Amino acid sequence: MSYRIVAAAVVVLASVARAQDVGPFLGGWEGDDVRLELSAAPPAVAGTLEVGGQRYPITATLQGTGLVGGFEVTGTRYAVTITLQAGELLLTSDGNARRLRRIGGAPAPQAGTTRTEPWTWESLPAPAGAFASRARPTSAAAQALLGTAFDELGRAFGARPRAVGAFVDAEGREGQAMFDGVQAGQPVRGMVVVQSSPAGATVLVGWAPAASFAQALPGLSRTLLPAPATPAQPVELQVQRFPDGSGQIALPAGWNASFAQKGAIDANGPQGWLSFGAARTVFTPEGAAGWYARPPLVASYTNPLQAMQDMIPQDNAYARQAGGWVTEEWKAIETSPTEYPGGQAAFIHGEGTIAHPDGRRMKVRNLTLVVIAPIDATQWMYYLSQIGAPADQWAVALPLLMQIWATWKISDQEIKGRLDKARDTMREIGEIMRGTADERSRSFADTNAAWGHVFRGDWPVEDRESGRRADVDLPHLQPSIDALNRAAGYDRWREVPLRELNQ
Repeated sequence: MSYRIVAAAVVVLASVARAQDVGPFLGGWEGDDVRLELSAAPPAVAGTLEVGGQRYPITATLQGTGLVGGFEVTGTRYAVTITLQAGELLLTSDGNARRLRRIGGAPAPQAGTTRTEPWTWESLPAPAGAFASRARPTSAAAQALLGTAFDELGRAFGARPRAVGAFVDAEGREGQAMFDGVQAGQPVRGMVVVQSSPAGATVLVGWAPAASFAQALPGLSRTLLPAPATPAQPVELQVQRFPDGSGQIALPAGWNASFAQKGAIDANGPQGWLSFGAARTVFTPEGAAGWYARPPLVASYTNPLQAMQDMIPQDNAYARQAGGWVTEEWKAIETSPTEYPGGQAAFIHGEGTIAHPDGRRMKVRNLTLVVIAPIDATQWMYYLSQIGAPADQWAVALPLLMQIWATWKISDQEIKGRLDKARDTMREIGEIMRGTADERSRSFADTNAAWGHVFRGDWPVEDRESGRRADVDLPHLQPSIDALNRAAGYDRWREVPLRELNQ
């Protein structure tokens, strides 16, 4: 878990925006391949902009009758304006305008309000006080979730606690804050931990008597910080050769291959399922127009993500005829382009819900390699290899599924290198493959060191050339880095990221 310090977090958490005039903009909006979630956060709104499966934190302030702000993509800042027109939201950026509809058609929430249902406060082992765990159906950015958590703490305590400091990650997905307050007449100190994901948000809050907080912090941290997934036990793989001699794969006991020929294979087992090497021909709409009957697959030649989205409804039609699983909904979490001569390729990490004719429904995660390449002016190739598992088992199943994928042998022996690249470039996939437990243990050490700096009111800066570090007062952190870099004539000095504090 990598964090960056937010120097203004104390101010942010101490005063959540209350401007009633941003209320009509808040909530969820969507249109085509764009999704926008906005929540009240100083000075006006903050949230997440999702475009083509990629998510970017967005902030904006009220100007006139609309919002003006921006979001950042790989270091480039893009300006954005947001207005309301006839019940729709008009989002304009870089000369492009998108019309978005409110998700579910629900009325806009009023700014400054919070959810009114009570939290369930549960006892923690002494000397900690109590905590609340709340799952929310929103994917608002971590900074907005922290502000809302302080609002609800104010309801529980009778007075809003005072923020001591806060961290949020660069993607706006995770955040932590510490606070001082008074509960039942006694001074307390506590911690708020928030997580935001495409599936929703989780808010965790805990505290202990102020006098014994230092002793309670380790236990409190173990309770509040996300627990690592239980590592899967080592599984022995057995090599199985395809009946037609076109390939081979190593599968665990209990797995069954329903199809294995011409280098392709479909298989499933207790840990999940896979489908490797499926290649099909797709006709462009112009090419299909010349046929007497519509070809089996028709779609424009675009990009791997769009191709996958275009194929899902057409695959569903065949699945219904065969009485198989149908994809009810699916969205990309992250994409990572990879090389393919003469075409386009990308690894796509996605999440969705599938349904069976017998009434079963399942939330799933998958990782898919999609390759597209033109054949001629009227048709193109669509190639897919995919691993998947139930969403609640994904973190445990993924390492085994990747191991199986690497054993699949056909004429192309480059698959392992491609899998390694996906592991290195995709954030969540990489975290799972590197070992959640190891990452979490290191995160505890980094977080404790970070809070030590917060309590002292400083943060380290580093000379990139010599590696020398010096602590600077938080209010002067960025101005000091800017002054040092101006004197050096280049970006020689930097703020030390939280993940490197103990290095």
